Amino acid sequence: MISKKDFRECLADGSWSNAAPVCEATICPPPFPIRNGTFHPLKDEYTYLDSVRYSCDDPKKFMNGEGSIYCNQNGSWSSPPPECVAVDCPIPNVPYSRKISGFTTPYSLNSVVIFDCYNGFRMNGTSTVKCNIKSEWEPSLPDCLAAYCKEPTLINGYTTGTPTSFHDTLEKGYNVGDTIQMKCNTWYSLKGDYKITCGSDFMWSPAVPICEKSLGCSSPVISNGQVILKNNKEYIPEIDGHAFSDGDTIQIMCDPGFIIKGSETSECDYKYLKARYIWTPQLPVCVPAKN
Repeated sequence: MISKKDFRECLADGSWSNAAPVCEATICPPPFPIRNGTFHPLKDEYTYLDSVRYSCDDPKKFMNGEGSIYCNQNGSWSSPPPECVAVDCPIPNVPYSRKISGFTTPYSLNSVVIFDCYNGFRMNGTSTVKCNIKSEWEPSLPDCLAAYCKEPTLINGYTTGTPTSFHDTLEKGYNVGDTIQMKCNTWYSLKGDYKITCGSDFMWSPAVPICEKSLGCSSPVISNGQVILKNNKEYIPEIDGHAFSDGDTIQIMCDPGFIIKGSETSECDYKYLKARYIWTPQLPVCVPAKN
């Protein structure tokens, strides 16, 4: 409405006051031009409900945004102008899987790749992904997780089972339900269960035991803490094993949020009167730190 008065009153003589108001079509400003693209139709003036459609000049570029916009009743366009962008998704790589669809590169908008996990692996996520306008795979790439129990490592010992080969013999492990026996070498003692079974969660149950030195101290078990040094060298039980002889020293550190109660160092000592090996001083404990 372009009239100053948007009303009329019925007067006593039966006539209407004011002149009849005038309505004029809403006018939108010209649409914004876009880089590497054009819009149609081209007009001198765009009024309410007029629409324009954008297109990209380069067929290898794709439109990001609304390709068609229209003039609103408030004199603005329904959406911001789109962009013409190049879409090129990276080559997707999912370890322990093969592609069963989508071999051709480059991967442009809406390219689809389908994966299948190797034998012995299970898929975590979706097997089908699509290249989106942001040059990203959607949904995110899946993972192929081991669907077997890994062959346990028993330092200073051995297992009696025969593992199964997976992924072209590159991976070895045991299927769910397989049971194996664990034995230690001479002069070593087994701490834990000698029979373990591969569970449905692909973990060994009970936990994989350890081999301790028969003539030595027991392997330290520190709740909320760990042994970090053995004889002043970094200690990694998965590499160094669990054998502690007379004279071996250890240093213990608590996990974050805990403090040590007792001595942080201890030595494996053979007590002749008691005819046994003990940690001296006794192993500390890790207790929650007070705020």
